[in-house]
Amino acid sequence: MTEFFSAQLISQEVIKQDYRIATFLPLIKPEIPPIAGQFYMIQVSDMTDPLLKRPFSIFSYDNGIINFLYRIVGKGTRQLSTLTIGKEVEIIGPLGKPYPISEERFVAVAGGSGIASIFGLLSQNRKKGILFYGAKDMSELVLIDRLKEITSELIITTDNGSLGFMGNTLDAIREKKELVKGLSIYGCGPKPMLKAISEWSIENNQECYLSLEERMACGIGACLSCVVKTLGGLKSICKDGPVFNAKEIVWD
Repeated sequence: MTEFFSAQLISQEVIKQDYRIATFLPLIKPEIPPIAGQFYMIQVSDMTDPLLKRPFSIFSYDNGIINFLYRIVGKGTRQLSTLTIGKEVEIIGPLGKPYPISEERFVAVAGGSGIASIFGLLSQNRKKGILFYGAKDMSELVLIDRLKEITSELIITTDNGSLGFMGNTLDAIREKKELVKGLSIYGCGPKPMLKAISEWSIENNQECYLSLEERMACGIGACLSCVVKTLGGLKSICKDGPVFNAKEIVWD
């Protein structure tokens, strides 16, 4: 079930460079708490540009208060970053299918802004997940101290070796193959990373679920603007996902 509600912006925390955490207090407490992997559509502007609501993964949720970690990368996120404290916005959610997690131990993989969705997964399953978190350079990594508090093990990777393991997340997973053996994998991040993780998980016969990121318009599967090719045909990322079994996805 999805709810339509108004919420007030009560905090805009600057994390690093172009990363922010926006905190919203619904005017009426939502009846449905979100599950990690789901998302909300937020009306970031009163104007017609941008006209459509924008999707944001659930970062954390506490007694009705909703937090979104986002990176300023386009018009919608830039507009969100300029909202003043006290501003009321329209929100729809929670939307989409969550991570189908049931294990006591699992592997999480995050890259780029995908850390928002993965943080939500880890915070709802504290100290159960081994996290591989990668970026090109250490300057692009965020919330490392907070991640240490909620993971059972944190493995940082950077392409240039400026922090942690030198290489990408899959390189590190290969290096730590015995550590991750037999565990389900949950990932969110850039498409090339997800494709590589998907192929590796299938080769090694490990369950893998990936949260796909795509531009969305309606958020409910009506407009078909965010489709992904699967073995079962085209599916809407917003309605049928955003989390898919890696075995379903047909990569281009």
